[in-house]
Formats: sequence, C-alpha cells, structure tokens
Amino acid sequence: AYKRELSAARQRQDQQAPLVIDRLMESATALEFRKVRATGRFEQELQLFIENRKFQGRNGYHVVTPLKLNNSEVRVLVNRGWVPPARDPGLLPAVETPATTVQVSGVAHIPAPPALSLGEANARLDQPARWPYLTVERFAAGVDYPVQPFVILQSPQNEHGFVRVWPRHGPNDAMHIVVGLGSDSLVK
Repeated sequence: AYKRELSAARQRQDQQAPLVIDRLMESATALEFRKVRATGRFEQELQLFIENRKFQGRNGYHVVTPLKLNNSEVRVLVNRGWVPPARDPGLLPAVETPATTVQVSGVAHIPAPPALSLGEANARLDQPARWPYLTVERFAAGVDYPVQPFVILQSPQNEHGFVRVWPRHGPNDAMHIVVGLGSDSLVK
C-alpha cells in the first residue's frame, strides 16, 4: 500500500504545471521529481564535469552548469546531460554554453553522495572542475552565494543540452506481490 501511494503521488506530480523557480527554496524534499522551470544565465566558469557516467555502455561525463536566476543572486545547478570523453584522455570535452539568458525546464532532483567516498571531502571549484560525484552541499560549500537545494535534470526538449535520458525513479509495488502460488507450492 505504501509503494502504491508513493506511485500515485508521483503521478500527481507529473500532472502538475512546472513550478517556476525564481527565489531560493528552503527545502527540496517536497520538490523531488517535480517539474520545474527557471530563467537566467549559465555560468560556464564554474561548470562541473561529473566523471564515469554511462550512456549506452560508453563512459563519459554529466555536464552540470550553475544557472544564475534572473534578478537574483541565487543559483540552481542544471545537469545538462551526458557527453563523451575528449579524444585526449588528459582533457575534458569541449562543450558549448550559451552566454545569453535561457529558460531551463526539467525535473528537480536531489543527488545523494556515494555510500563510501575516498579522498578529500572538501569540494574544489578550480578549473577544470572534474568531480567523481555531485551533491548540492558540496558545491555550495565552495561558493559565496545561495544555491538551490536541488539540481534540475534538464528536459530533453530544451536547447543547450546534451544527451538527456534520465532514469525514471519510482516505487515498484509489483516486486512485493506474489501471484499464482497456492499453499501446495510452498517449500516445506
């Protein structure tokens, strides 16, 4: 019943109009998987490349770019999608980032840290910024402006992105239901 309610809540969120993000949101919990829209300018100088992301069996990067919201000092991180590695393994891929005001739509996502992390805990925002994983807290610790407590997984319909095939996370109630077993088929 719990999984069915979670699934129904997710379906209700899918039917809502996108929430316009124009100010700092206090909590992201209620926004997880909610459709959102934001307008602002990408800040390429603090763009991140998240390593070891797979697409169709190929290794590459997710490109995460801060978006400075219009008329605000608040930024929201936008995962613009997957890119293949550069031909030279010592270089990052060359990606285009528009210098004009853009409107980004997508789904709010709260990235979780890995279960186990080796190496330094503090984020470094020097360039090129190549990280093994992303959390909003890790990014926000390295900047002196407010950052939204979620990342926008940019919609595949938006311009200025890359390969965007986001997994659909959601509860699966069918995995907890056994169908067609009678009492005579139980192992004794």
